[in-house]
Amino acid sequence: MKRKGLTSVQLRPKIAKMVAVLMNREGMTKTEIINEALRRFLLEREFQGVREKLIPYAQAKGIYTEDDVDRVLGP
Repeated sequence: MKRKGLTSVQLRPKIAKMVAVLMNREGMTKTEIINEALRRFLLEREFQGVREKLIPYAQAKGIYTEDDVDRVLGP
């Protein structure tokens, strides 16, 4: 019987070694590390999607760079 929400993954040996080092250094469990990494990955993807949708609106206002953002928002 499977537990709800349980997912099995295989880590490449190099990644598994990196996780082991982090577990020892940070005192985190493998589950905590993988959940945090996946959370950050998903948030980054979500941010990229929002950013791509907003780019045309920004460009219509003459905003192309972070300097432009600073100029528009100002102090």
